[in-house]
Amino acid sequence: MGVSRRSPGPRLTRLLAESPLGALAVPQGASLKLTAVAAGELDATLCLHDREKAWDSCAPGLIIAEAGGQISDVDGRPLLYGGADPVHHRGIVTSNGRCHEALCALAAR
Repeated sequence: MGVSRRSPGPRLTRLLAESPLGALAVPQGASLKLTAVAAGELDATLCLHDREKAWDSCAPGLIIAEAGGQISDVDGRPLLYGGADPVHHRGIVTSNGRCHEALCALAAR
């Protein structure tokens, strides 16, 4: 599972410490970890902070969807593009599609 290489933030740090996902965390840059999901190199990514922006996820999100994966905010809603505010305030969850609902439920807690 890909996570932020710079600073995962307090919410994700806590989630990783309190769940078995911590042992699976692979720190990578924003677009790199997303495209790794599309390539099948990672099963999922979690971003629970509000520092990712539309340009970090737009192209990789399309690639993930075309590869059969999913990308959404932590509530499972599609990411929005083209508005005045480019920030994904509700984080980003990507997956191979098989674990997406479970990851969203875990991330939304």
